[in-house]
Amino acid sequence: MCELLQAVPSSAYIASVSNAINITNAPNVSQSLKEAIAFYNSKVDPADAMTFESVTSSPPQQHHLSGKIEETFFKTLLNNSSVCTRARLRAVSATNANAWLRAIPSIHRDLALEPHEMQVLLKWWLGIDFSRPADVLVPNWSLSHPAAFDLKVIHPLNTNLILEASLASGNSAECGEVRKHAKNDEMCSELGWTCIPLVMEVYGANGTI
Repeated sequence: MCELLQAVPSSAYIASVSNAINITNAPNVSQSLKEAIAFYNSKVDPADAMTFESVTSSPPQQHHLSGKIEETFFKTLLNNSSVCTRARLRAVSATNANAWLRAIPSIHRDLALEPHEMQVLLKWWLGIDFSRPADVLVPNWSLSHPAAFDLKVIHPLNTNLILEASLASGNSAECGEVRKHAKNDEMCSELGWTCIPLVMEVYGANGTI
């Protein structure tokens, strides 16, 4: 990412200088432009490389140059990523995949995100690990504060639960709920949410909720 941020200004310089002045009458600028072009060429695919002559005869647009840098950076990122990361990158770069980021927020139409919701979504979008206290969030739950429903299906014969399961019916599901509360209650409280674990055993028994 740092490399991308360093490369993009070169495209802005090349476009602004080549479109703004007569290069032949400014030798110092000509040298700076040549250096910027050389730096730009080192960051893009060889097929997209430019020459001083091509730039001065047909000044390029910044968005075109920046696009070529981004394309090369994206290809490099894909080649150096794991299969899982490549799949995510291709998914988020698909046509209209980022439409929700460009949507204009509207509180009156219930099309606005709370700051903490935006933080979680951006971490998810960028592939950043984060603790998620809910599988389903109901922001306008009529019975309480916003409700964070955490879903889980467990097997009572799991080695970590089999002792509790042998003592009473439904014990495994209840133990699962206790663990969910222990893990998520504090985080949910900080966000103003109510933690509601929904745990079911594979044989059909559910917890106390």
